[in-house]
Amino acid sequence: MSGNDVLQKLTDEIDRTVCESDRRFFDAHPKRNHRLRPASWAEVSIHEIVDGVAAPITTGKQMFVAVKQLKPGIRLRAFFIAPAAADWAEPPEDICRAWFEYVYPPGTPKIETALARLDNARTANR
Repeated sequence: MSGNDVLQKLTDEIDRTVCESDRRFFDAHPKRNHRLRPASWAEVSIHEIVDGVAAPITTGKQMFVAVKQLKPGIRLRAFFIAPAAADWAEPPEDICRAWFEYVYPPGTPKIETALARLDNARTANR
């Protein structure tokens, strides 16, 4: 199996499970724009392939994802490693927002602006 095949299988798994989970979360919480959750095995795997190194997850740690919904169907995700949570509970919006803002890459506001422009152009062309 080629590297592209592996990436495609992981991407398909993420679309089928993780993206669907995020969609359901934001549908159920329409006033929320942020979410924190443990990363899936597929997300960890794809990060390792793209980065070319194993994720530096040590004993007692795990990878998490801070999700920001720009609008339904358009979300940004930032990954980070933190102490493992044995009993995971969804944190409130303010905590999720703070984590996203703490861990997002510096260019994220530019990405948000570009995504909004693309979405506005797509909407105008319908």
